[in-house]
Amino acid sequence: LQEFEFIIPVYHKSIPIAYSLVSGINKGNDVYNNIQLITSITNIVAVAIENKRLVRQQIIQEKEWELAREVTSMLIPDKMPQGSKFALANVYRPHYKVGGDYIDYLWFSETQLCFCIADVSGKGIAAAMIMANFQALVQNLAQQYKDLETLVMVLNRAVLRITKGEKYLTFFIAVADLEKAKLYYVNAGHIPPVLYRKGSITDLKATTTIIGHFEDLPDNHEGELDLTPGSLLLAFTDGLTDVKNRGGHQFSSEMIRDFVAAHHADPPQAICHD
Repeated sequence: LQEFEFIIPVYHKSIPIAYSLVSGINKGNDVYNNIQLITSITNIVAVAIENKRLVRQQIIQEKEWELAREVTSMLIPDKMPQGSKFALANVYRPHYKVGGDYIDYLWFSETQLCFCIADVSGKGIAAAMIMANFQALVQNLAQQYKDLETLVMVLNRAVLRITKGEKYLTFFIAVADLEKAKLYYVNAGHIPPVLYRKGSITDLKATTTIIGHFEDLPDNHEGELDLTPGSLLLAFTDGLTDVKNRGGHQFSSEMIRDFVAAHHADPPQAICHD
């Protein structure tokens, strides 16, 4: 750098992103003015370069968001099953461009319907990829381990192996035995679903901790409840409690319980869109 007479740093906010190396300026009374002119021109060029970099970064992010949106859309069933004794319905409206939510169902037998809901920590493409892997794990492992305690234990170890404990999921999974009128469930750190039954409300609280953060799940056990005609179960993620109603108020747990009590006789599809 010995051949240059001046080194002028070019800043973007407080970070130098370039340096102007200047030589050949006639020394005299105009040196300061010349340096000021060069600095001004350099800053204009630097701003243009930074804007171009930001635009390029935004384009890349938009492509990543689009990919994540496509992945996320595959995790939400377009149509849930219905029968003479039961009906399932869902609604998915992410607050952000991409959420980390997962809803699914599968049949354990002709009379045993399994359904689940999960929410991964974080948002964006990473959350979508983790949830896509989790969906594949659930669909495959649930065919091998139909005992919910064992299934959740195996899922936990599989997710931990994938994420190294850096990401975790809250997970609620249940099996409705239509023949015995029983509900079996495991709540792995998920927001308690609300069950309306016989005129009263029950919160299906956690029966173990979150998925993918600990090697062993403490107090992992299966809950069991009798199902009566007219029972209604509402499971949701924190997206519901974060959203505001038409009056500008967030949905509290009490509001959700009141809603379930008031609309327990409505069809599930209507409840999802109310």
